[in-house]
Amino acid sequence: TPGGRIELTIGRHAENTIAVPSDTGLNARHLQIYRVAGQWYCRDLWTATGTIVGNKMLRGNSVQLTPGVVVR
Repeated sequence: TPGGRIELTIGRHAENTIAVPSDTGLNARHLQIYRVAGQWYCRDLWTATGTIVGNKMLRGNSVQLTPGVVVR
């Protein structure tokens, strides 16, 4: 939907939008990428290892994504 909310999840479990079962560094549900009002965000889903966006460590919180930023 234009300008509406879009969500996807990434993790090892097959039910994720993007499933990477062979990556042992990911949790079953590791992170969520979502769009609200045209802006994109990344949220760590309270994983043990966290999610790094650019140089910022996320653990259970979100950060707005900017063009070219690396998510690991």
